[in-house]
Amino acid sequence: MIIEIRGKRGEGKSLMAKSISKDPKYDFSTLIHENDLSGKFWTDSWVRISGLIIVDGVKNYRNTFDIFNRDKLVIRRRGEMPYEIDMPDVVLIHESE
Repeated sequence: MIIEIRGKRGEGKSLMAKSISKDPKYDFSTLIHENDLSGKFWTDSWVRISGLIIVDGVKNYRNTFDIFNRDKLVIRRRGEMPYEIDMPDVVLIHESE
């Protein structure tokens, strides 16, 4: 599931995303910035696989949405073979004008 939070600066978008992450069904959440998605190994630093991914600073909504609008997420770590997991839920935080 992809949840979009859109609003102007200072309207509480990040606070809303944090409240979603406190839902008991999410044992762990990961906060990343849209800029982090540009590298091939953007999942390399993850210590745990998240039940929820929060993407902040979304400016290119269509491309970011397309990355997560799939059934599987490919985990790529340097020196390891890539593997797939079921796509976690995702929150996209998009600042509107």
